Amino acid sequence: MQAGKLAGLAVASAKRSPLAPDIPTLAELGYPIDIDTWYGLVAPAGTPKEVIAKLNAETVRILSLPELTDRTRSQGIELAGSTPEQFSAFLKADIAKWSQVIREFGITID
Repeated sequence: MQAGKLAGLAVASAKRSPLAPDIPTLAELGYPIDIDTWYGLVAPAGTPKEVIAKLNAETVRILSLPELTDRTRSQGIELAGSTPEQFSAFLKADIAKWSQVIREFGITID
């Protein structure tokens, strides 16, 4: 795209890409699609809250390092940290969202 050999039609994420701010989202074009890639850390059930808090604090600290954010942003990736409670709520909502899609479209594992 940057070389002018391809034209971007839309992005599937909820927000426009910082690398291509002129390319609309599918939702802006009338297609209610929001597909973001995300990564997260999880720990076994029963992990002490102090351990979770320390891992979370270090993860958030690392995610905010300028050299990391600059490098990932140049690849179109926006890093964001959250609290364990926020991530738990996000996971529950994402599972509910995709469970509904699976039911609506009758998706099965072959």
